[in-house]
Amino acid sequence: MPLREEKKQQTRRDILTAARDLIEHHGYRDAKMRDIAAAARLSYQTLYNYFPTKALILQALLLEDIDQAAEQFKAVLSHFVAGEIKLLDALEALNRIGVDLVASGDRELWHIVMTDLLAEQREATHIWHLINRSGHETLATLTDQAQQRGELSLRADPAVLADTLFVLSDHATMRYVMAPGTAKAAILEDLQAQTLLLVAPYLKQ
Repeated sequence: MPLREEKKQQTRRDILTAARDLIEHHGYRDAKMRDIAAAARLSYQTLYNYFPTKALILQALLLEDIDQAAEQFKAVLSHFVAGEIKLLDALEALNRIGVDLVASGDRELWHIVMTDLLAEQREATHIWHLINRSGHETLATLTDQAQQRGELSLRADPAVLADTLFVLSDHATMRYVMAPGTAKAAILEDLQAQTLLLVAPYLKQ
């Protein structure tokens, strides 16, 4: 990597480290852009050149977690395609990854994404689209492959089933983030039960 590009990457990492530290100590809304610039030992203009808005900093902080979840989705799908796990096992694993994505990170940051998403803020919508695309594509491939290998009845429409499974997972994730008193275990238990009720009638015995 050229020295100039390496320096840019380091500056970006410094900004994100400073931002995460300020957000953890003061909260997202009270972490000001000028304070982030000062903590990263940069001018405000330099910070602006990298991240014009605080929402874009939030997006960058969460993208690492999103990328990791996407890789986990792929791993589950690979195990399923290889015949190492059954459909319900794969769905249970995908549900857990989806909930863990928001449970293992900063709940306040995800709450900001959700509330901004409901207000149709562009940056928040982009973040949620990244998650949706990865999760939905995995479910679509999974249900299609399950029918092709005879585990899922021909009565089922794989695309519709994938859409419905995704809606269930999406709703569970939003419930967890938007209701701070809700335990992860309870969310997962409900989601797994709903998944079983939906899929069981279409499983071949």
